[in-house]
Amino acid sequence: MKPPTILIAEDNAVNMLLLKSILENILPNAKIVDAENGLIAIEKFQLEHPDIIFMDIRMPERNGYEAAGQIRKLDSATHVPIIALTAGTSKGEREKCLEAGMDDYVSKPVVQDTILRIVKKWLTNLSATHDETDPSSLPSEGEIHFDKPELEKKVRHKTDAMKRILEASKTAMDKSIVEFRHQWQNQEFQQIKDTAHRLKGMAMSATFYELVSLAGQLEEVASTEPSQVINLIEKIENEVSIVKELIS
Repeated sequence: MKPPTILIAEDNAVNMLLLKSILENILPNAKIVDAENGLIAIEKFQLEHPDIIFMDIRMPERNGYEAAGQIRKLDSATHVPIIALTAGTSKGEREKCLEAGMDDYVSKPVVQDTILRIVKKWLTNLSATHDETDPSSLPSEGEIHFDKPELEKKVRHKTDAMKRILEASKTAMDKSIVEFRHQWQNQEFQQIKDTAHRLKGMAMSATFYELVSLAGQLEEVASTEPSQVINLIEKIENEVSIVKELIS
């Protein structure tokens, strides 16, 4: 049986690496094609003819809704499954994904049992190589700066995957801090909110749970309570320093 081709459209390098690692563990013979934005996803769909697509919602060039809609126009005969990937929690988001032409919905951070369920559901006549595991969950209390055992579990203790994710995380955190400083200086509150959303998604995947909390708070208040923004940015900068020390 021909190994499946899987297209992942995701602009966050950490989320991309985590999903790739999970899929490689489930389907080691699969061909995995990545796209860093929705426009590239459309182009690679036409070139690669994937069997399934994992589509992030918030991407540059074309967002997930736009990319899915365009792919559906190109794919009227075969209907390749498109699985939405989102860290959003807004009411009705699942319905919006389905209306855009997607077939299913996965909340971030992705975990192996969820992806395994998706693979079994949408890739017919394929058998995954691993049994389902207990779902991962975010800690409910206490400051957890880096949950190393949890991340190791996510990548099935693959040292190379762990290293790639942590290196990408450092780059993403540094970039976010630079963006926050520039955006605060220019009072760009919507951009601060967007950067906080991306940082939160990365931190969830990398198991930096205190950073998840702080980025989530900043995302929430960025456009409604500007007086709290600089305080949260300073807390995030301090938390990034703690995390980078732990993962070095």
